[in-house]
Amino acid sequence: MKIFLKNIVCIILIFALIGINVFAENPFPQELLDLQQEIKSTLDKTPLSECREKVSTVYDIELLSFMNFLEENFRNKSSNSSLTNIAIARFIEYRTNIKNTFSLMNPAASTNTQNYQEELTAYGICQQVTDLYIARAKDLMMDHIRKTSSQKKASLFVEKFKGIDAKMRNYNLEVSQMYGYLTTFKNKLPGFLRQCIVE
Repeated sequence: MKIFLKNIVCIILIFALIGINVFAENPFPQELLDLQQEIKSTLDKTPLSECREKVSTVYDIELLSFMNFLEENFRNKSSNSSLTNIAIARFIEYRTNIKNTFSLMNPAASTNTQNYQEELTAYGICQQVTDLYIARAKDLMMDHIRKTSSQKKASLFVEKFKGIDAKMRNYNLEVSQMYGYLTTFKNKLPGFLRQCIVE
């Protein structure tokens, strides 16, 4: 089970890298959305033992779509609070889509205790996969929120430091001019006063 979850996480990361690079400039591919709808239409007839394979594909496409949205949303120069609110609303939609997809899976009715235990185990695994995809999307959203917030704060600090640097440069120039005036004044005084002014 742990190996399976690690494999799912690896697949998600691969899709994430592909999604960020490939889909960032283009709208989400319609072929993937069509494939997702095609698989969803067969889920009610799919046994729970095949849940991981079927549902994971639908979840992968949903997660890629969500990641594509996050990239586009946080590229915007709007305020962080509005971008965060939009991202949270889209996450709620994502979570609803994932849960609705999971609800399409129907456990087989059986009076056999053995089959009942197998269905229950398969249902539990499918629920864990669903929870994993929801948690992963939430983590991605939170990372984008933190990253965007820190980038905007950093750029604000850079601008403030540039302003401070310009003021310090002006002060440095004024101090240098004052030092030059004092040195000139010292050099132009008669000899006996020079030692009184120097120290």
